[in-house]
Amino acid sequence: MSSEGELTAEIGERLRKDLNPRGYDVLHDHGPAAAHVGRIVSWFGHGSKPTHETQLSMLDIAIVEHSTGRVRVLAELEESKHMPKTLLGNVLGTLMGEHITFRDKREAKHELNVGSWTTLIVMGKGSHKDRDTYLQQRVEECRTALTTANAKLGVIIVRSFGEVADLERDFRAHIERALA
Repeated sequence: MSSEGELTAEIGERLRKDLNPRGYDVLHDHGPAAAHVGRIVSWFGHGSKPTHETQLSMLDIAIVEHSTGRVRVLAELEESKHMPKTLLGNVLGTLMGEHITFRDKREAKHELNVGSWTTLIVMGKGSHKDRDTYLQQRVEECRTALTTANAKLGVIIVRSFGEVADLERDFRAHIERALA
């Protein structure tokens, strides 16, 4: 297996090359320094950037529509960790936030525009269809009680993937449905 984040960086780069001509920017949190590489953080508070005390979840990938600036897909890909608490932490940490920023800045070009048009995809290694269904249902129930800005995301997908080789194929299928 690759080092932590290496596979996610490779997937992010392939997505960027494939989706840019279709009108999307792909931002990701792993890989060599570049304008499209940096931390994607869900956080709360009124400051100008997230701090250790206010950041709730760090995400791997954001797919942003060129024409509107809307984030169509947010994703966290757990290449090795597949425990339910890790997946739930990613989902609930995202939903409980008031902001999602790129590169820790609340400037217009770094504050990500999320809403009902945004699909959140959280995937973890393993084959756990029953667990995925259970987590998906409980997350939806919890979301109805939240009044945070990020709780207004459109679709939430919690899924596992069998082998690392399956990750990109399954992830791309979820992305294509989100962009349709």
